[in-house]
Amino acid sequence: MNRHHHWLCSTVLDPGVQILTPQCASAGIVISAVIGLVDYEGAIFLWCVDKRDFTLWTITSGTTLFFGIEIGVLIVVTVFLDLDGWFFALPEVQLQKV
Repeated sequence: MNRHHHWLCSTVLDPGVQILTPQCASAGIVISAVIGLVDYEGAIFLWCVDKRDFTLWTITSGTTLFFGIEIGVLIVVTVFLDLDGWFFALPEVQLQKV
């Protein structure tokens, strides 16, 4: 366990340390932890393969990060049904002459 993990664990487990830690330092700890959670290679792959999936991934990541998991998932499900729901509900059908 390196020095950063030790500092993160001590701030979580000892409330006295949180009082002494400035907000900018706490923000730095949170940002450095969240950056490791983002799958940049997966996002680049989605951008190259399907822009609609990339849009859903971006909306999911942003809303979950800023609003929390419950509101983030609710917003993404709503956006998904708005963007992709019609393609599943009303598929394009082509008729062939026999």
